[in-house]
Amino acid sequence: MPKFAILRVEKIKSFGELRARGKHNRRDTERGVEHCDPAKPPISLHKRPEATPEAAWDARAAKAGLDRAGVRKNGVVAIEWLATASPEWFEGKTPKQVKAWALDSLAHIEKEAGGPQNVLAAHLHWDESTPHIQVLTIPLVVKMNRGKAERRLSAKDLIGGHRDRLVQLQDDYHSAVEHHGLDRGLPRKETGEKNKPPAVWRREQRLATEAAHKAAEQAQQDTATAAALKEEAAAAAERAALLHSKNREAAKTLTAATKAASLIKEPSVAAAIRTTQEQR
Repeated sequence: MPKFAILRVEKIKSFGELRARGKHNRRDTERGVEHCDPAKPPISLHKRPEATPEAAWDARAAKAGLDRAGVRKNGVVAIEWLATASPEWFEGKTPKQVKAWALDSLAHIEKEAGGPQNVLAAHLHWDESTPHIQVLTIPLVVKMNRGKAERRLSAKDLIGGHRDRLVQLQDDYHSAVEHHGLDRGLPRKETGEKNKPPAVWRREQRLATEAAHKAAEQAQQDTATAAALKEEAAAAAERAALLHSKNREAAKTLTAATKAASLIKEPSVAAAIRTTQEQR
């Protein structure tokens, strides 16, 4: 069965959303992580001195001579990348193998994002039904203007706005991780599916996990009900056996009484009984 390499991208258009994504990826929130296993905290794959993606954004932008005031209205302030694989690929994989895939995925995303310096945060999540990494980057690019290099924010230059660029992203990601035994998914023109942003993918994963938990709970309830019914059936069988035994004893007694009554009616027995009574 094919095991596909999967890459999702999504534009983030506000610092409030960037802050929310950072909290979610760090599991530093109570909303939207109810389905996650707290015994498996996220693994940070990219170390920065800043504590949050928005602080890292400010630091990176400052080095490029930019700040938040320079972001145009509805402009893209960050990009979220989500890399994962078919659930079947993770079956039987050791933590070392999963981390090797995660680091190769991160290295590829760093290249697509313009370099590791543009990565704001990166986490490996293995607390959901399908392990995946989520990477937040600043869409900082260098553009030549009249022979002079200028740094600006441009998500379009990185992930494009055309479907062919999204197809190319999938092709390039597959090339980067195919040595892990991953296949290229079917092109969108063949499946008719649209690119799923990370938020949509996460929601689908959450719903799938919740459905699995409900199914497991229902299975436990069904098992408990079956056990109770089996125990009740065993008790009923024991009661039936006891009643059957009592009925057999009663039948034997009735048979003996019937035989005795028949003997009493015999002339010779009746005469013997009268003689015994007269002798008394």
